[in-house]
Amino acid sequence: MDAKKLRERNCGHDDEDMDMSALGPTCSEALQAVLMLRKYVGTFNDSFTRKLEVMLGSFG
Repeated sequence: MDAKKLRERNCGHDDEDMDMSALGPTCSEALQAVLMLRKYVGTFNDSFTRKLEVMLGSFG
């Protein structure tokens, strides 16, 4: 189930023992973060950032 829908469904229900802050980002949010990091890492020119760029490439 989508994290955002789960958050909306459980919002305001005190009988739930679920910690709402423990939910992770949605798939779209994660992909947006990866794309931003790839763009940022692309401005550097050293071996660590090149390896990180390759790892980020595996996400999308």
